[in-house]
This record gives sequence, structure tokens and C-alpha cells, in this order.
Amino acid sequence: MSKYLVFESTSHGKVYIFNKRHKTFLGFIEYYHPWKQYIFQSAMDCVFSFECLQDILNKVNECNKINKENIQKRKGGHNQRL
Repeated sequence: MSKYLVFESTSHGKVYIFNKRHKTFLGFIEYYHPWKQYIFQSAMDCVFSFECLQDILNKVNECNKINKENIQKRKGGHNQRL
């Protein structure tokens, strides 16, 4: 749970990030196929504190972990690349 941010997930795996107080759109997290991982894309002219960046990083890591677990389940538990 973030002190300043709200994370809203869609059914398509995208996560929108908003400021908790003003509901301002700050960016999103989505799967980036060329890098085979989730990434954060900020909205224009956004500035972030260390704490907010850490919360975003934690959410990106959570998305990547879930994605990796889902891939392993589909592949029968073998440790294979994405």
C-alpha cells in the first residue's frame, strides 16, 4: 500500500498510477515486449520523490514476478526464458 499513490489494474495487464490526494494521472505500468518485462511510463512533466519511485518499482517488480510465475505454470513448471 502506497502512502501517496493509487494503482489501478486493468483486465489487460496495464496498471494506471494516480496521485492519491488529487487523483492526477502520473503514468502507467505495462508489459514491454521488446524487453520481455513490465516497465513504467511516466506522464509528461511528472516529478517523483524517492518514496514514490520505490513504490512504483515495487509494483513493477510485483508485475514481473506474477508474469514469470504465470509463464512457468503454462510451461509446466520448467525454468525457461520468457
